[in-house]
Amino acid sequence: MIRKRTGMKIRDLLYGIEYTGSLSDEALGTDTDFVTDDSRKVREGCVFVATRGAVFDGNTFITRALEMGAALIVTEDEPKNGRTVRVPDSRKAYALLCANLFGCPAQKMKLIGVTGTKGKTTTALLIS
Repeated sequence: MIRKRTGMKIRDLLYGIEYTGSLSDEALGTDTDFVTDDSRKVREGCVFVATRGAVFDGNTFITRALEMGAALIVTEDEPKNGRTVRVPDSRKAYALLCANLFGCPAQKMKLIGVTGTKGKTTTALLIS
């Protein structure tokens, strides 16, 4: 379950995600602040990602998620209505949806690695 305090348009949330299925302009313009792959946590206006697990298949909960008010369903199966999109890999799509929801924080992160036998602490201190 990933929730953001302010809403984001579904069209922006789907940025960089390869999907098939036709979404109406109304659906693409819907605000959402919540992405989940747990059907028990679905609420009005959220995005539900149906993933297949070792025990449960999230696709069996699509109807329930729609009844609970999910604004968009992301699945690897064929889209069943105008609020469902098909993706090649639902786990990858879930990760991208969550990253998009928070403005792709990994792209803003700077990472420097310091390795060697001696001087790592000093070098890291100088870099910081």
